[in-house]
Order: sequence, then structure tokens, then C-alpha cells
Amino acid sequence: MSSRLFQWFLPQLFLCLNLGGVVTYAVTASSLQATLQLSTSQIGSLGGAYFMAYALSQLLLGCSLGAIPPRLLLGLTAMIAAAGAFLLSQANSFALVMLARVLMGIGFGTAMVGVVHVVGQLFRDRYPLMVNLSQSLANGVGAMLGVLAPIPLLQNFRQPFQIIGVLLLIVSILLLLFSKDLSQSSAMLSTTDQQQAPQNAHAASLVSQLSAIFSNGQFWLSTIYFTGLFASFLAYADLWNIKFQTDVFGYSNSVAPMINSGVAFGLMIGGIVTGILAGKVGFLLPARLCSWSALLLMGLLYTEPLHALATVLMALLGFCMGAAPLGLAAMNAHIPERLQGLATPILLTLVFLGGGLLMANVGTSLASLPPHAFSTYREGLNWFLVPIAMASVSSLLIRPGRADAAADGP
Repeated sequence: MSSRLFQWFLPQLFLCLNLGGVVTYAVTASSLQATLQLSTSQIGSLGGAYFMAYALSQLLLGCSLGAIPPRLLLGLTAMIAAAGAFLLSQANSFALVMLARVLMGIGFGTAMVGVVHVVGQLFRDRYPLMVNLSQSLANGVGAMLGVLAPIPLLQNFRQPFQIIGVLLLIVSILLLLFSKDLSQSSAMLSTTDQQQAPQNAHAASLVSQLSAIFSNGQFWLSTIYFTGLFASFLAYADLWNIKFQTDVFGYSNSVAPMINSGVAFGLMIGGIVTGILAGKVGFLLPARLCSWSALLLMGLLYTEPLHALATVLMALLGFCMGAAPLGLAAMNAHIPERLQGLATPILLTLVFLGGGLLMANVGTSLASLPPHAFSTYREGLNWFLVPIAMASVSSLLIRPGRADAAADGP
């Protein structure tokens, strides 16, 4: 394994455990709810609290990646996530579960932004492909957990989170011992950019940087695109779809996660395929095709006569949602390089805040509705149709970047 791949592989392990932890929570949520006698609203609030903590951690700590070595930041936050996993495995009350979920959210908040940072430092020439590949591999772990849901280990929430805690401790030690400072590698890969920049240039103030980012309309369109697709995936596939399959369609607690894994498998394959396609034709075409296809597929799931085809439709939906990370490529095409280190965690923070809000609001909106009625499922899907529609519209307004313009020809 080359040095570049190894330096990417370590934070990638952290990201895979991140998605593994999220899906494990979704798979074992029924066990958690029954054991601690939690309400549907409480389950939703736990999911929302996790993503809120995740998003804020991603913003506050992710923006520190330039100032704090990734080795320290990722290694220490992996330990915080491990503490949350151990606490969750021993929790016997809603308050302790809430604290555990918040700790895991804080710890995992650096996982995705850490991988994106490393990819940006080491693989600038293959950025869309490597970002999509990173997300796809992590979702592949989640998909496999969905397939393995029937095994006895995943029928109770305690032991799986003990195992996740141990794995997180191991990964944190590997990150602290073997991760390297990428500044030198970055300098070697971007000598042209450094030669073009004035040697005595100083960083703009934080206020001016934020102003430049927030006043850029393409940043907001890229954010809406990423948020609409990926936040919907997080809220729908990582919790509510499993509950819908058990409550509305009558599948068992072991079979429902297997059906839901179709979304994650689709996301994994879609991320790889759209990443490769983006490298050939630019990010704009796959972003538009996938967002509008996702809207159509969610609309089909909304229609009761087609619920027998749900597994196939959900796999296709996941495939289209796999194009969500192209929002990062779109943002980088319109944000100056010196601002991307700040803009990336801001975009990702908004994405996960969106996921947290969706997850909590779905739980609140369904709390008083009959759990076994298809109308309840349809009410839940209302919360996902709107952000996906917003992503679809934003994809039409995103302008082509340099790579897309080159792909289109003169």
C-alpha cells in the first residue's frame, strides 16, 4: 500500500465506523426502545440529538483541521466516540442514552470532514472520485450491517456498541501513532498554486472569509444539493425506513434492516459510479440526472400500489443519492482554494443539521398517528420529498466548473 493510500486509509476506517455506528443504532433501535420503554418521539429525539451534536462538532472542530494536526484531532475525537459507545452499551435510562448519543455525535463529527480534508490534500487530481469512493465504502459497511441484522448479536443493542467502542479505541491509537502531517505532501502536490500566490500574502480575517463564502450563491446551491440528497438518506434509511417496514408493511425486526440495506448498497454503488462519471464528464450531468431521478423514485415510493416493489425502488433511490458528494466538487469549483478548508466543514455541518432536523421532525409528526397505517408512512415521506425536490432544482442552477467546462469542450 502506497504512503498516500495508507494516510487516507486510517481516517477512512474512522468514517466506516461512523456509518457502522449509525446503522447499528438504526438496527438495534427497536431493542433499545423495548428495553428502556422509550416512546417514538424519544427515539426521534435521540437521532436528532446525535446529528445536532455531530453537525456542531463538524463545524467547530472541522474548521480547526488546519490549525490542529489531523492526527491529534481525529485520534482524540475517536476516543470520545468510543466513550459514547461504551456508555450506550451500559445505559439504563433515556438520559444516559441521550448523553451517549451526544458523545458519539461529538466524536464522530470529525470523521467525514477529516476524510474530505485528507482527500483534498493527497488526491486533488481525483477529488470527486475519491470523495465519492470514501463515502461509498463507509456506506458499504452500513449496508453489510443491514444484511447481517438477523444474527443474534444485533438483536440487542448492548453488545454491538461494546464492540464498536473497542474498534474505535483501536482506530484512535492507530491514528495517533501512524498518521502524518500532510502539509509537506500538500506542498509537493500544489507547488504551482504556491508559486502563483504572493509569498508575503497573509490569510484573510475570519469575518472576511465567512463573508466571501456566504455571499457566494454557488456555495448555497451546492449546499442545498448535498443537503437535500444526503440528509434525506441519513434520516430515511438510517432509522425511519426500518421502522416503516416493520410497522406499516409488517416485516420482522430482522428482515426490515435487510430490505433497508438496499438503500445503502445502492448509495455505495451510486457513489462510485457517479464519481467515475464526474471524472470523465464533470460533476454537473450526473448531479442533475441523479437528483431528479431520486425525486421520481421517492414519488413512486409515495404511491401505495407500488409498495411491493419497494426494495428495488429503494436500491435505485440509494444509487441516485450516492451522487450527493458531488455537491463538494461543485462547491470547490466555485470557492477559492484558500477558503475551501473553512467552506467544507460549514457545508457538511449544514448537511448533518438537516439530517438531524429531519429525523427529529419525522418522529414528532408521526407520534400521534396510527403506526400501522400507510397514511402514516406517506406522512413521513412528505418530509423527504421536499428536500430532494430542493436538491433537484438547485442542480439546475449550479453553474459548470472548470472540469465541467473542459468536459463540454470549447
